[in-house]
Amino acid sequence: SKPSGGFGIGATAINTEGDTVTVTLRCLAPGPDDMTTAAITHPATLIPVPRRLELVIRITGARAPAGAIDFVPSTGGGFTLIDDRP
Repeated sequence: SKPSGGFGIGATAINTEGDTVTVTLRCLAPGPDDMTTAAITHPATLIPVPRRLELVIRITGARAPAGAIDFVPSTGGGFTLIDDRP
């Protein structure tokens, strides 16, 4: 959860090559002087991926505080995480 509005996450690209699907996610965060809503929010995105494929998640965009993003594969399987945020 986030303490205000202005946060978001969404897929900018989904590429399949062989048995691997790579999902690129872009994180959004408000700037220090941006006006936001005063409400707890829960930005989320849901991307179905067949179980037979290996999942690679690449993150771009704003740096979120440690522990602010959780990835939970519904199959209980693992994934590779690549963090390209500054």
